[in-house]
Amino acid sequence: MAAGHTALRLTVEAGGCSGFSYVFAMDTGPQKGDTVVGDEGGTTPLLMIDPVSLGLVRGGTVDFVSELIKAGFEVTVNPNADAGCGCGASFTPKL
Repeated sequence: MAAGHTALRLTVEAGGCSGFSYVFAMDTGPQKGDTVVGDEGGTTPLLMIDPVSLGLVRGGTVDFVSELIKAGFEVTVNPNADAGCGCGASFTPKL
């Protein structure tokens, strides 16, 4: 990754009202085992996901959502979720 470049990191952690929470943070580089989603040319990392979190969001959609009371990145579609909370910040995984 180019010096001074940051990318979005998605992590799934235990917690939240539905069992697991989506956590977004900025990071300066991928860690060993991360899946990296790049820009259209694939040269600049835009999103990094660790292997455990990837298993819980594989096939999902990450989008920037801007609403009257909040704005930020969200997992808007997660085919691995059985249920989610009303705010969309946490989910219950399919068994």
